[in-house]
Amino acid sequence: MIRAFIALPLPGEVQSALGEVAQQLAPQSQGVKWVKPGNIHLTLRFLGDTDPEKVPALSTGLDHIAAQHPPFPLRLGALGTFPNRTSSLVPSAAARVQPKGNPRALDLHRPRVLWVGLEQGGVQLQQLRHTVEDLALSLGWERETQQFKPHLTLGRVREGGGLPQKLPPVPPLEFQAGCVEFIESRLRSEGPEYHTLHQARLG
Repeated sequence: MIRAFIALPLPGEVQSALGEVAQQLAPQSQGVKWVKPGNIHLTLRFLGDTDPEKVPALSTGLDHIAAQHPPFPLRLGALGTFPNRTSSLVPSAAARVQPKGNPRALDLHRPRVLWVGLEQGGVQLQQLRHTVEDLALSLGWERETQQFKPHLTLGRVREGGGLPQKLPPVPPLEFQAGCVEFIESRLRSEGPEYHTLHQARLG
């Protein structure tokens, strides 16, 4: 078995900008395991343990899906946390994926995940995610029960850790969602290593 997921990759300049945000937060944070900038991505579907024999079918399926979806723009939004009892990341019918966040509305007392939301392209992203979920179902995966909440994970807060009450702004960089990747995750003591098994370009 391999451990795998399907994701939208980010341009290097976007990953670098998110890494700089993490660097600003690191001195004021405690017990946070930061994601390496080169590993930051937008997960569309976590597959978990995957039979290598399904790799060709997944790759072919992603090619078909990508051909049905043209590239679309996304823009970095505000910082947020999971759990967050006081605000929602539920996408609306508008093009926004995440409402502009107000740091005072975040539950920063017991955060577990620190993420950056996305603005613009919400409808296209939901449509793409829906077709990826259908592919997973057709190949034997069970339907995900959790609602899809698009986000870019910056760090995971360990038990007893914490974040500063005031979170810095995120540069509103715009970038293009241009491809979907099927990625293997290899767990290492220093953190996961990601290896792209297949890339399908949108459009």
